[in-house]
Amino acid sequence: MLRGTECVQADKIEIIEEQMENNGICGENCVYCDEKALCKACKEDFFLFNGECRAFCPEGTYADLVTNTCVECQVGCYSCLDENSCTICHHGYGLKDEKCLEL
Repeated sequence: MLRGTECVQADKIEIIEEQMENNGICGENCVYCDEKALCKACKEDFFLFNGECRAFCPEGTYADLVTNTCVECQVGCYSCLDENSCTICHHGYGLKDEKCLEL
């Protein structure tokens, strides 16, 4: 299908048109959101958390650089660098080898 001077697939046109329609509804760092204005994908250097795009992930989560989402830390972990590296544990847990173990 021809769009302007560019040939693109029909399914890509639907996505482009949806993104253009959502531009005023979605947050400024959101690429695509649903009908409730909950973001589904963020611009580069932003991370998706509970339907919003954030520059930094909140405590209890870490930034997954592959999916551009904030992912929950392991059980008992208050703050972490990634899925395997806890830095601060919740009350009742102790830190050993970057893991939070129940006391």
